[in-house]
Amino acid sequence: MAHRPPPACSPDDIDLGWPEGTQVDPVQEGRFKQECVRLGVTAEQAKALAHWQLKEVADAKAELLRIGEADLRSRWGAHFDANRQAALGALTMLDRKMEGRLAPAFAAIGAADDPVIIEALHALSTLVSEDSLGGASPSGGGTKPMSTEQFLMKEVFGGKE
Repeated sequence: MAHRPPPACSPDDIDLGWPEGTQVDPVQEGRFKQECVRLGVTAEQAKALAHWQLKEVADAKAELLRIGEADLRSRWGAHFDANRQAALGALTMLDRKMEGRLAPAFAAIGAADDPVIIEALHALSTLVSEDSLGGASPSGGGTKPMSTEQFLMKEVFGGKE
């Protein structure tokens, strides 16, 4: 019979080994570890469960984004790229108004990729003038499409593509 590791005796016995860059609420992580101890879960099982949950959440989010983008593409048709650029222009305008606090918050939670947010920003872009959007226009006005990552690097964080 194979040796089975003993259950974790305290939350300190559990290292969940989050992938680099993963943002974790330390209070929630502590509650999770405490619950694992209460249930008699081994440190290895706790880590496996945490990583399984992380993947489930990421997969569900990716599917929602895929479905939402497909819906926007079907409704916007050939105007999808131009409308998305106008939405990113609205984000730039709002970020400037907020002294650079909005774009990093959007980037941290992936909001600039959310089709509902893109649609809302596009709607906002149609309510303000082209000048206010820093050159982006709902019709595309000579701007070339760029990914959200390119937009954030170039327009928001002042880097190069």
